[in-house]
Amino acid sequence: MASALGFNESAKRERDVRRNEDISNIAKAIEVYKQAFGYYPESKDGKIVACQGPDTKVLRDKNGFGIREKGASRDKLVGLAPCEWGEDPLRDALDGNYPAFLDKLPQDPESSRGFSYRYDFENGRYFVYVAYETKRMPDYSKNVLNKRIACGDKFCNGARTNGIEIVK
Repeated sequence: MASALGFNESAKRERDVRRNEDISNIAKAIEVYKQAFGYYPESKDGKIVACQGPDTKVLRDKNGFGIREKGASRDKLVGLAPCEWGEDPLRDALDGNYPAFLDKLPQDPESSRGFSYRYDFENGRYFVYVAYETKRMPDYSKNVLNKRIACGDKFCNGARTNGIEIVK
C-alpha cells in the first residue's frame, strides 16, 4: 500500500515537472512571437489566438504594403484563430517557411482527466496558467488558486507572465 502511494506521488511530481517545463516553453515562445511581430498574441477561451483561420491575412496600408509594429521583423496579421493545445504550432500563420516559435503547443499530460493549460491576455499582459497536482512546484501559488480560474475542469494554481516571471 505504501509503495503504491509513493509511486502515485512520484508520478504526480513527474507530470508536474513536465507541466512546469511546458509552461516555461510556452512563455518563451510567446516572448519570441512578440519579438517577431511587435505584440503579444490575443487570447480567446483560454487559447492563444495566433493560428490561421478563414479570415487570416496580412494587415496592409492603402498602398498594399504590409504593416509592421515598430521594431518587428514580421508583418502584422489579422483574422487569426485560436490555436489548439497539443495540435497547433505557434508560428507565423501565413509563412510556413518562417521557423516556428514552438513546433506544437503542448497539451497537459493529464488532459484526458480534465487538466488543461490556459492562456489569457489583457491590457498588455499575458498569463500562461497551469493546474499542478502537487504543491511542490516553485510557481505553485495559492493566490492563483484563489482566483478560481479554470484550467480545463481543474482550477489553475500556477502561472507565468510577461518576461517569463513566476506569478505568486
